[in-house]
Amino acid sequence: MWSKPTAKFALLALVIQISIIVCQAQAPLKLQQPGIKQTEQDKQRAEEVKTAFTGAFDDYMKYGFPGDKVRPLSKTARNTGNGWSATLVDALDTLFVMNLQDRFTQGVAETLKIDFSRSQTDDTAIRYIAGILSAYKLSGATNAPLLDQARELGDKLLVCWQDNQQNLPFPFLDFTTNKPVMRDYISAASAGSLVMEFDWLSFHTCQPKYLQYATKAAQTVIKTPSALPGLPGLIFGVKNQTILNDLATWGSWKQAVQSSIKKLIQVSPVQNLTYLGDFSALRNIINLEFSHLACYASGNWILGGKVFQDSQTFDYALRLLTTCMETYKRTVTGLGPEIFRFLGPNGENSGNTPSPQDVEFSKAIGFYITNAAYHLRPEVIKSAFYAWQLTGDVQYQEFVWQAFKSLQKYCKAVVSYSDIENVNSNSNPQPKDASKSFLYAKTFKYIYLTFLDPELLSLDQYAFNTEAHPFRYQQSSSNSSNSTLASTKDLKTRSKLGAGSAITPQLSLKLLMLCSFLAPLIYAFTSFLFFIRRLS
Repeated sequence: MWSKPTAKFALLALVIQISIIVCQAQAPLKLQQPGIKQTEQDKQRAEEVKTAFTGAFDDYMKYGFPGDKVRPLSKTARNTGNGWSATLVDALDTLFVMNLQDRFTQGVAETLKIDFSRSQTDDTAIRYIAGILSAYKLSGATNAPLLDQARELGDKLLVCWQDNQQNLPFPFLDFTTNKPVMRDYISAASAGSLVMEFDWLSFHTCQPKYLQYATKAAQTVIKTPSALPGLPGLIFGVKNQTILNDLATWGSWKQAVQSSIKKLIQVSPVQNLTYLGDFSALRNIINLEFSHLACYASGNWILGGKVFQDSQTFDYALRLLTTCMETYKRTVTGLGPEIFRFLGPNGENSGNTPSPQDVEFSKAIGFYITNAAYHLRPEVIKSAFYAWQLTGDVQYQEFVWQAFKSLQKYCKAVVSYSDIENVNSNSNPQPKDASKSFLYAKTFKYIYLTFLDPELLSLDQYAFNTEAHPFRYQQSSSNSSNSTLASTKDLKTRSKLGAGSAITPQLSLKLLMLCSFLAPLIYAFTSFLFFIRRLS
């Protein structure tokens, strides 16, 4: 029996069969709704968001740096990972996008002083490698020491593959000994979501080795047989490459979307709210539960529906987003809860028996809350940003603005912003002495981008990775390359083109969809490790 947090948060999604990493040049892909403009009101709102972010960042630098995070109530530093100033690195490109040049310059200087020690493989890729490379590229690709930092990290991470025959990496690396921590299990997200960052690293360094290793790990996960087509299990054995936990939700496009629609899509009998349940073949159950983390699915399907010109997927995406937005609108604070559940058509439930109050709440609004915390998460705001950009419907802009106002009202702390434990109490939302680095990388960035001039970071030109670090893409210079991996010669040729990544717009978006699922899966994998420790 897997631990309860694992079942709650594991939305496994490995989305695109990565059979081609370098593909033929194609016509530029148009995602963004034509004609959307920044209004005067948008400009004012963007400035207000910028002011809020600046204050939060200054609080971190004063009270949290060089630690990973700042404790917003006690005004102290907190290291939750490597002690590599996670908030600073995560915030670098947000500083640049907001034109906070003095703070950006200071941040780059401090980043170059970081001494790497110990890390988890995927977290290092999505946060540090991507954050550093994004800052390097956005600022003109002239700061060679930043690129050297990213290359150093990439070289260290390759040690997680002990030899050329090993397809899956070990998930943890002791950077002081340059040896992997010998734990023979890895989450599918950790194994499969390095491709986007390693492609960027291979492109900028003209060294294909990073992409080669990341690609074979992703292909191993994708090709492993699973209970539902396109839906690999949560945990893999590193050495034997078998699935150790089959909990799965939705995954690799076309196959996975159809599996999701058939098996996972649920509609509440009250308010007709669409959501994705969890499925386990071993237990043969659908869990009637959705979460704030799971709401990233709507943004992913918005992109996927557009990329594949699949109107059914696009429609489901907007319906999922409507559900996620409703969880904000129906709480006292206007912020969404961490976990919420639904009753079936006949009042049945797949978890613990709901209280009479929960049943009444569900009868009124279609769902009930089982974890009322808000952890400064970006998933719903991010999905609304994508919906605004791809539809031009201002309802999504207005939702993001109201969410920002609620963030300001209920999460602003002594310094920076804090998690709260109860989104359904305006008198005592129970602020916690905890904040998140992704507040600076993702939540604030997506709010700001919703009101920024749409042409400045157009989705027709940029892809955002899991941690919301933007990279510009371009057409491949080769019309004849259908190989799985880029050659050194091809990478050098393309690097001379001057702008963007080695991959095409179409493939960038596919890789984005592959790599945008890490947050809930890392939580699930962490829960799995906690479960293992409890058994030992």
